[in-house]
Amino acid sequence: MGAFELLSRLVRRPLDRSESASIPEATVRTAERARGETVTPAVLANATGRSDRAITEYLADDEQPEYVFQGNRLLISDGEDTETKYPTRDTQVVVTDRRVLIVFGGQLSDELWETPLEDVQYAYLDDESWKRHLIVEANRDDSPMTFYVDVTLESNVDEVRAGAEYVRERSE
Repeated sequence: MGAFELLSRLVRRPLDRSESASIPEATVRTAERARGETVTPAVLANATGRSDRAITEYLADDEQPEYVFQGNRLLISDGEDTETKYPTRDTQVVVTDRRVLIVFGGQLSDELWETPLEDVQYAYLDDESWKRHLIVEANRDDSPMTFYVDVTLESNVDEVRAGAEYVRERSE
């Protein structure tokens, strides 16, 4: 087991009884319907403390999260400029049945970036080096935009690949 996998497992600690009792039943059911193992009641309810609010608060009533990935840095490129957004360990990528939502847990409040699936041109996991990036190429407001989310600390690499494949299939 590598250092990154060990750290990732430590970040995703199991819920104790008091935490699991406080998670709404609707959140538990939402997690059960998800495609991926990374969508858990604890992650959706923010029991891990990675964001200011629960992920469920950022979703529409009938929106289904399918995958949630932990990240730490986002690069955004519009083809001309590249900007680093919030180099923090509190970044989460939420793949839903409608969009890719990136949640930055901040000290004062969260910041959100989203791309509807119909605007996605391509999504894939780049794991050619020791770092792994989930890359989402989209056409936002008639402008190309590429999101590079560092998901090196996400231990479930197969899940990230499955999430990228899900985005590609839904965006076609």
